Amino acid sequence: MIKKAIENDNSISASSRCLPGLLAFLYCCSSEQIERCEIREEDCLLNFWLSSLKRFLGRTPVRTFLLYPFLIVGCEILIRRGRLELKPGYITFMIVGYLLYKLSTRYRVKHCGGGAGEKWEKQPQRLITTGPYAFTRNPVYLGHLIFLIGLALTLNSLIAAILAAVIAVTFHKRILKDEIRLAGVFGGQYFEYKSHVKRWIPGVF
Repeated sequence: MIKKAIENDNSISASSRCLPGLLAFLYCCSSEQIERCEIREEDCLLNFWLSSLKRFLGRTPVRTFLLYPFLIVGCEILIRRGRLELKPGYITFMIVGYLLYKLSTRYRVKHCGGGAGEKWEKQPQRLITTGPYAFTRNPVYLGHLIFLIGLALTLNSLIAAILAAVIAVTFHKRILKDEIRLAGVFGGQYFEYKSHVKRWIPGVF
């Protein structure tokens, strides 16, 4: 029994050493500094698995459509002691947001407008001004935000609403940088497109 107790203590001690590294990793995955998050090998024996998971969660779509909903639902369950106040009618926003993201990404890649990601891993060969891009210059980012707004409304969650607002600001800053790059690549063609297609909401903003 003494030996078993010692083994249990060792197991608890090992878990305690791993927990801080895991928590630090999850924090980094939910921030824009995902590339700068480093977990030292000695912090946890699961370093290789965590590194792979970090790269996976470092993708914006994975965070928006998987990680954030999972974390928000978990928080709401804890806050409301196991009870969720669901409003199913707003799930439509989530579906529309996801489809806008998915279809716009496919359209952009198909027409050589860059890679599937949002971080310029592939230089666009042409400026896309048709399809969803004829109504808004950033349908992919807009899809993310519509999904998150739908999540906040569906769960009646203040946490989700705040998250959506923070991500909207983050996306806006990223878009401003993208616009400078696009202007450098396409010049007058981009400025002409920019003059009659709004950045976010068609015909409004």
